[in-house]
Amino acid sequence: MKGEDRTGQEPEEAERYRLEAGIAAPQEMLLTPPAGIALPPGVQEELQRLQELTFSDMAALAWISDGSGEQGTGPYVWASLLGSRSERVQRMSFRRGSPGLAGTALRLGRYVTAEPQGIRDFARECPVMLAEKLQTALALPVNGKETAAGVLLLGSRSGRLYGPEEIRHAQSGAQRIF
Repeated sequence: MKGEDRTGQEPEEAERYRLEAGIAAPQEMLLTPPAGIALPPGVQEELQRLQELTFSDMAALAWISDGSGEQGTGPYVWASLLGSRSERVQRMSFRRGSPGLAGTALRLGRYVTAEPQGIRDFARECPVMLAEKLQTALALPVNGKETAAGVLLLGSRSGRLYGPEEIRHAQSGAQRIF
């Protein structure tokens, strides 16, 4: 129904659930894309939608810095952020295969989650997770015509795990971005 969130609750009930569960409400720290980067239309709206659907504290999109949205030589930069608490993230960049969640998602070409009991401890090696104090996160490539044009990152400071439903929402959102 219109006006309901993913739990089928009205917005007021969803807010009460967030407060009782200790989940932060989505925050509105918007980042203007760096010079030379043209993001697809509707990116901010899609990030906000995903942040709400997955009860994430942070939603971010990294885009290849040459602005082509295709295979380029430039690094990926965080071009759009919602719910960020650290200005350092805006200055961070990474390449395909870099240590950390986003670089690993690009290298593997699929989603990657960071959880407290995970095999790899992304929380210690991922600069974004460190800067934002994220306990858990989900990253997945945003595919362009030939290769990954960007990376979608959703994160939780409270340690909320990303299950199959949240992963499906993120995958659908990544497809809608490009």
